[in-house]
Amino acid sequence: MPQGALWRTSPGASAPFLLTFVALMVLAGTLLPLALVHRWGRIWPSWVGPLAARPVPRWLVLVPALFLGAGLTSYFGIGGGTAVATGMIAPDWFLVVALATYTLWGVGLLVSASSYLALTRPECPAGRASAAPAPAERRTRAA
Repeated sequence: MPQGALWRTSPGASAPFLLTFVALMVLAGTLLPLALVHRWGRIWPSWVGPLAARPVPRWLVLVPALFLGAGLTSYFGIGGGTAVATGMIAPDWFLVVALATYTLWGVGLLVSASSYLALTRPECPAGRASAAPAPAERRTRAA
């Protein structure tokens, strides 16, 4: 087992836990944003086998995207920005760039998730869409 800086800085964490955590973060950072904007985020690709050509459940993509987007935006944007603005942390160029990029990544995930939400919204049944009269028709009926 490698005895690098990553293993020495986390004495309470085991190597399999750290490797799993890093692997999940890489997947969340690459596959999740791509799933929000590509077709395979809405319909399972052919190589998935029994799920091929079926729709991807909305919650499978939306829940992690909204959770990570809100988490990145609030932690780095609000929390980090407040810490720098109040002087709790000395602002150097690396910190400012890191806070800005992670905040932008979170906002981008939230925008992509809202677009995915609108794109995958189920169609309204034909009877329900025309059931409510338009505002002008409501006024003429009441008069």
